[in-house]
Amino acid sequence: MSGGVTDPIALLNDLLDRHERGAGARTATARIDEAQFRSVADWDGFLAVLMDIERKGGIRLVRVRREGVEYIRTVRLQNASAVYLALGRVPAATNAAAAIASIQSGSRDAAFESVIAQIEAAWARRRALFGLAPGQSQRLEHAVRLAAALVARSLQPDALQIDFRSFSRGATGDSKALADTLQAVAALLKASDPARLSDLDAEGVVALHGVERLPSPVLVSGAIAFDGVVLPAAPYVGFPGDVTHRLTLAARPSYLLTIENYASFVRHARERMPVDACAVLYTGGFPSRAVLSLLMRLVGQSDAPVFHWGDIDPGGLRIFRTLESALRCGGCTLLPHLMTTELLLAHGRADPQRRRLTAGTAAGSAISSLWDDMARMEKIYELEQEGLTPNSPLDTGPALLGAAG
Repeated sequence: MSGGVTDPIALLNDLLDRHERGAGARTATARIDEAQFRSVADWDGFLAVLMDIERKGGIRLVRVRREGVEYIRTVRLQNASAVYLALGRVPAATNAAAAIASIQSGSRDAAFESVIAQIEAAWARRRALFGLAPGQSQRLEHAVRLAAALVARSLQPDALQIDFRSFSRGATGDSKALADTLQAVAALLKASDPARLSDLDAEGVVALHGVERLPSPVLVSGAIAFDGVVLPAAPYVGFPGDVTHRLTLAARPSYLLTIENYASFVRHARERMPVDACAVLYTGGFPSRAVLSLLMRLVGQSDAPVFHWGDIDPGGLRIFRTLESALRCGGCTLLPHLMTTELLLAHGRADPQRRRLTAGTAAGSAISSLWDDMARMEKIYELEQEGLTPNSPLDTGPALLGAAG
């Protein structure tokens, strides 16, 4: 606080604020300047309050002498407990502990405790964490209940896809709770299943549990049958996620390909599917549970090689690893398509806003070399897949630039 402060209570509260933000540091100080006061009476009143707190051991007034005259230069926090008591103020740590304690223990999964402890520690320092401001205990309780409900859904493989608002209302009675606490819900879920979820963004985490803002249709291209009836030829078709278990391959494809972005999916379906006789599935960014379920079904019906084509950026690489992990559990190897360091350097653009990857954290992945190359690049580059012309993963020729088609 600057020397312009003339309210002793405001000054003391500022010292406590900084004490709390500094995790209990006792070095919080404030400079004061007698020249800022309009009258001697104002200064005397200000000083009387501070000297009273000093007598109680809460602060120390740092005095200096100039030309034989004593001046008060700064105020230093000495004993925070005495200042809390004098002001009738409850410490942020106490409020944080009370807010955490108010959460119903029955809804708290043991795996969530580490995240809850992080939130309590942040609140004790008057800081928000995972989108939750200090004291928002009801929102935190909603986040815990939502995360617990999502964990329960993960144990029900036949649970239908559901939208944010409907799921949220069913779990908490508040249709907006999931949207309001999404970052906290994702943090709780990641703590419960870090191996599967650590690379996903918040929406990707809940999508894997079958919950999306508004479930999009699952788009697929190729020779597809519905309830055993072969569908008429079309570039691609869409189905609600809860009926994709009724889809089968009508013919063996030359390859299976998942595509991250819509424009590239549509282009590949129109331009390559008729030529390649392939099957293509649109992931829509991080794949939903319905997309993953259909992919596993199609893979199980065919011995064709399986590829993924996505953006060459941290998000795109994490999507690849999500798909790769799911397929690996089913005994299938996922291969990257048009996702190489050479393409990134030839057609990518610098993006200093992107977070840098950490080398070595994708060991064992089919994209580990690309991952490590991106982590070690002096400049951070990205390549949106729409910048490349679709081609067959079975074609070893060079990829062509140009999204116009």
